[in-house]
Amino acid sequence: MNKNFNEKIEKDLDNYISLVYKYNYEVTHAEEISNKLLECFETTKYPGIYYRIAYLYEAGAFKTLKEDKSIEYYKRAARLNYVPAMNRLAEIGLKNTNKHLFKYANFAEKSAIQFEDNYGTYLLARYLILDGILEHSSKECFKQGIEMMRKSAELGCTEAKQYLEMMEK
Repeated sequence: MNKNFNEKIEKDLDNYISLVYKYNYEVTHAEEISNKLLECFETTKYPGIYYRIAYLYEAGAFKTLKEDKSIEYYKRAARLNYVPAMNRLAEIGLKNTNKHLFKYANFAEKSAIQFEDNYGTYLLARYLILDGILEHSSKECFKQGIEMMRKSAELGCTEAKQYLEMMEK
């Protein structure tokens, strides 16, 4: 499990972000918000702060959508072993339909294997299934993905359960 997770800081960050949205600060105070979060990071070194900055960029809260900036901050958080950032990068890779599909598969693998995260396991299973279908046409890779998907479902991942149900139809 990821020991680099602090429930109190998470709650404080989520409360701060909800205030940003509630009072519509993003329109006029984007730089101030980003700087405040970066100051908090310098004090705490908590990687969830980078994740929140990435999310604000991705969601367009800083007036415009800046995918490169969001990915930069997600990567910073992921390098500090912040599992939600690893998972978000893996999700972004899965949504990418061009040839760089597997660019972020390593983040799913790290989340699933090193941190035993059930959602990371689900994402890694999806990569393995796609790899078996698209890249190598490998039945073994596909089977491995299905086994991993079942493991994720057994660990309680709702998305994995839904994926398996969809495949059975």
